[in-house]
Amino acid sequence: LGGKWDATNAIPHHHSIITQLGYDHQKLLGDSISEIASNKFGIVKNGSVVVHSALPIEAKTIAEETQKRTQSTWIPSVSVSHRVETQDQEPRFHMVSPWGEAQLALPGRRGAENSATALTYFHHCGYDPSLYLSQLTRVQWNGRMERWNSPDAPCPIYLSGDHNPQGIQSLLELLNHYKRNHLHILIGIGIDKNRDEIFSPLFSLKNASILITETPFKPLAIESYGRWLELSEGNYTNPLDGLQAAFKRASCDDLILVTGSLYLVGLIRKALRAAA
Repeated sequence: LGGKWDATNAIPHHHSIITQLGYDHQKLLGDSISEIASNKFGIVKNGSVVVHSALPIEAKTIAEETQKRTQSTWIPSVSVSHRVETQDQEPRFHMVSPWGEAQLALPGRRGAENSATALTYFHHCGYDPSLYLSQLTRVQWNGRMERWNSPDAPCPIYLSGDHNPQGIQSLLELLNHYKRNHLHILIGIGIDKNRDEIFSPLFSLKNASILITETPFKPLAIESYGRWLELSEGNYTNPLDGLQAAFKRASCDDLILVTGSLYLVGLIRKALRAAA
């Protein structure tokens, strides 16, 4: 988790890559961006190289202190833009970088930003990213707007394990590009998550129905969802029952989305794979 306490920090390393900072695991990392940044930067070793995405203002002082204390070299990610083609049923995402334009398998702004950070590190290692941009269409990130088809479902299923407010906002940006008549959302969150910050944006979606379930790891119990339970279209202790309910509600022009927890997404993904 984070940097200081993450298992990967036990491995000796001379390079660190830090992506976007956001609110998550606050009980362990802290309640403010500066506290979370301090924990994340705990992965930086003396004399090492740090490639990082754009840092929020609240984290810049901590970054400067960490750089000075560790005598490390910090390299900001290159600036990129992204565009989306929506002529087809499935959107196509593109990134425009200093090394050229590339179609991305990773969707949306977050896909472009993460790809840019990776390419910045790749360039630092002495490679020419322009020679390899075509490989970005082959990147796979399971459980991040990952499409599945099921013989039991009348429409595509997307698995996206967004589990904090920042992730949900990114998810909403992505959903703007996916054509559908109606969106059926199956969601379950962890007991330590802020249910209002996650559910409020989702319930503001037009032409969307929300089914609530329990994620298999440290779940927020069904009865603890409060008013969101009353606003939902149904609730299911067993996520597979919730998925079947979404199948029955959906039509061929709809989309089904499973989100709120990577553990929930993993369980549904395993079930879809078994049924394929």
